Amino acid sequence: MAQNFRHEGKRETVLAAAARTTGVPIVEENLHGIPETSAAINTRYALNLEGVYEITFIASSVVGDRVDIKNSDNSLVRVGYGGAVTAGNRPFATVVAVPGNGPTADATKEPKTGKMWVKLLPQNVVQA
Repeated sequence: MAQNFRHEGKRETVLAAAARTTGVPIVEENLHGIPETSAAINTRYALNLEGVYEITFIASSVVGDRVDIKNSDNSLVRVGYGGAVTAGNRPFATVVAVPGNGPTADATKEPKTGKMWVKLLPQNVVQA
């Protein structure tokens, strides 16, 4: 292993600018991800940067859609496949499973009604 290797890069420790809740998508220190644990303001926590997560279903979402996160309030927006990034948003994830699309490759069941599964995108990805 290279002498300059530090870790796999699947998560980073960041400082909470406000109270954070585990599992709720966020942009923190210019990184987007999913908090591994809840955190109080001005405390450090692990922000997951990779993986597949279950989130609240966004109307009209289908497998392959992109989900963007708004920098201003961390809300999520569905973007159809190949859609442009709107100013003030950043690519966050790709929809990989929705209710009714059947079992996925790595699981035996599909998302519950009202939920969908997304795979986090790498940081600073611009898709158009």
